[in-house]
Amino acid sequence: DLNSLFFATEPTGINDVTSATVAAAFNNGNLQVAAPAGSIVKVYNLDGRSVATLQKSTNGNERFSLPLSKGVYVVRIGQQTFKLLAQ
Repeated sequence: DLNSLFFATEPTGINDVTSATVAAAFNNGNLQVAAPAGSIVKVYNLDGRSVATLQKSTNGNERFSLPLSKGVYVVRIGQQTFKLLAQ
């Protein structure tokens, strides 16, 4: 019944890419990862090819310098997967 539908006046969506224990972002050519120490970080291009496999050595935020061209990448940290834009 259309009378019972609710339409928001403000747009809704996902503002950031984080979860309870992990987060990832590209910043000035660096991949910044927040995850527990020992986490395996895998980076793939949109063709599905692996472009980097890293292991975090510390808890919290850690930056990795990656020579990646501009574009969209898939970053997998443990069981979490993120789609990120490298600019």
